[in-house]
Amino acid sequence: MAYIVEKYAGQGIKADENVVRELVELTGGHPYDTMLLCNEAYHLLLQTGGRDLTLTLLRQAYAQALRILEPALTEILDELGRSAHMREVICRLAADSRPYRGGTHPSSVARTRYLFRSS
Repeated sequence: MAYIVEKYAGQGIKADENVVRELVELTGGHPYDTMLLCNEAYHLLLQTGGRDLTLTLLRQAYAQALRILEPALTEILDELGRSAHMREVICRLAADSRPYRGGTHPSSVARTRYLFRSS
């Protein structure tokens, strides 16, 4: 988080620690996703002439980053979702939900979890 604050400060942008914490939480700390979200926020600031990274602007940048990632994520889900029930189980896992609910056979869930970890 300190690195992000420092990088924004180098561009004359004030990035409050709470906003940067939210940024990292939104991306789960994933390096590529964090860089993408930082970049989208930076470009929105350039477009608006803003100098403060706010939660409102961060949420707009997050929505844009999701639009950018959607095709790649959809392709991954489509490839993983070729077997019966796999896509549904993956969505439950991603939502931190109970993957064994919903009438899916336990062996299908276990197989999906194994394949998902292997990908």
